[in-house]
Amino acid sequence: MSYLLDASTLLPLLLDYGEELPKIVVKARIFALDLTLYEVGNSLWKLVTLQNALELSDAEDILYALKSLVRKNMIKIIGFDELNTTRVLQIAVSEKLTFYDASYLAASEAVRAALVTEDMELREKAGKYIEVVIGYRELKGRLQK
Repeated sequence: MSYLLDASTLLPLLLDYGEELPKIVVKARIFALDLTLYEVGNSLWKLVTLQNALELSDAEDILYALKSLVRKNMIKIIGFDELNTTRVLQIAVSEKLTFYDASYLAASEAVRAALVTEDMELREKAGKYIEVVIGYRELKGRLQK
């Protein structure tokens, strides 16, 4: 199965599995938008700086692991230049979503991947465009099999 992860699901995956993540993600085709990587980085910054919930060295290790997964193509990155931006804009306008959120729907549609998000509004609207929309807990269950 193929999955497109947003930051609300990619970051917990990184936090939960750490060094074991390559063994987990090899069980499926994992996609992410290029902007998702920046969102993960920003979330790590918040955890370290604003919430004091994570040590800087741990955040650095997580980013290193993420970069390694991307370099090894274990997480396939979909860049802005690969998106059908006309389709993204059409979805954004018709669903009254941000261009940003609509990009996840258009990308999931294009690569035929289940969207994995904790964003309830996005999950509700996604059903019109893609067949499977799941949350992090369900993804975790599927990858542990």
